[in-house]
Amino acid sequence: MGESRTVFKLLILGFAAASISLSIVAPQFVFAVSENWSEMTRFSGTGALTTTGPFTCDHVEWRIRWELEPQSGFLSAYIYPHEPQSASFESIIKSPENNETNGTVYIPERSGTFHLVIMATGETSYTLIIEQNLVSIPEFPSWAPLLIMVIAVVAVAVIYRCSLSNNRRNQIPDRGGL
Repeated sequence: MGESRTVFKLLILGFAAASISLSIVAPQFVFAVSENWSEMTRFSGTGALTTTGPFTCDHVEWRIRWELEPQSGFLSAYIYPHEPQSASFESIIKSPENNETNGTVYIPERSGTFHLVIMATGETSYTLIIEQNLVSIPEFPSWAPLLIMVIAVVAVAVIYRCSLSNNRRNQIPDRGGL
């Protein structure tokens, strides 16, 4: 009987260790292939400070692709939730020191209505393309699967222990040779 308890405890311990290691090692999100991205809107302009109209992202994964000319231009774009008094949560900043003329900023785990505040210098022309991943699925926080596994292991352990104590009560004790 003691041997089966030891095996059971080792199984529970191994299961818990595997659950913990998978929740730590597993990535938080995975970006989809290019066929899954759909353009929602685009903003283009030259120089100045511009606040865009609102746009809505229905999926939890979206991105902004940006292009800029000339290479020596300056561009900054700040993403805001479309609510009064809200703070920006992501930005694109391209300064003349870096030689980039295009790039992509991924926005995971955010859906809703947003707007951009775009600043560009002089004759800098820009295009910002908002795309969303049509097959994105909301991810569970990394602690959720671990919590579910711990609850399941505790439930199995309680059921197993109750069945063991019931089996012991139902056994007829051997009183020794009468």
